[in-house]
Amino acid sequence: MVHPGKDERLTFVQNVVCGAVSGITAKSLVSPLEVVKILSQVGTRNARHGLRKTFQTVYRNEGLKAFWKGNGVSCLRLFPYSATQFVAFNSIAVSI
Repeated sequence: MVHPGKDERLTFVQNVVCGAVSGITAKSLVSPLEVVKILSQVGTRNARHGLRKTFQTVYRNEGLKAFWKGNGVSCLRLFPYSATQFVAFNSIAVSI
């Protein structure tokens, strides 16, 4: 069985940045779904009518920014987590 050599295309810092940026991008793209999910879990009056109606109600009442409430703080928390996870995965995957 042939084992590939160490992948030296990216430096450690580049791996950290790639992991952090990918985690933040994914979180930001999914944020509107998370807002609607949380409203459904909490059981607000408007969430009883389905996801589409909940999206419409949130947009009508609070505007487009409402779908990204708290996303900045969440991304600050996610930055070191996703960076560490990405670097660890690359390190472990290369050693196996």
